[in-house]
Amino acid sequence: MRTLATMPPCPLRGVRLPVSGSREEKFDELVKANASTVATQAIGRIAWLYRIEADARDLSCEQRLQVRQERSKPLWEEMHAWLRLERTRVPDGSAIAKAIDYSPEPLAGALGVLERRRCARG
Repeated sequence: MRTLATMPPCPLRGVRLPVSGSREEKFDELVKANASTVATQAIGRIAWLYRIEADARDLSCEQRLQVRQERSKPLWEEMHAWLRLERTRVPDGSAIAKAIDYSPEPLAGALGVLERRRCARG
């Protein structure tokens, strides 16, 4: 099984995740400023999740749920664990610490979407 850590970079191409927003923006700002390798890795991991969502876009709700559970959920869980570990390695009050600290709630929301029996087209 491939993990996010072993996957090559995946570009974002206008694909929406079930849950997205400021979390990505906080990491993206750090990437643009070339201020954090952790942010660069986070964006790469998020990009793979976007790619999976794009692959599932035209599937039925049930099929998308299956794809999310089989492909996305393990990657979300891995990313969540990785962010918790990285948080222990960065200085309190740093921009990357703030971006990581902002992440737990949106990540928990994303995991909820991955397990929902209903899903909206998006």
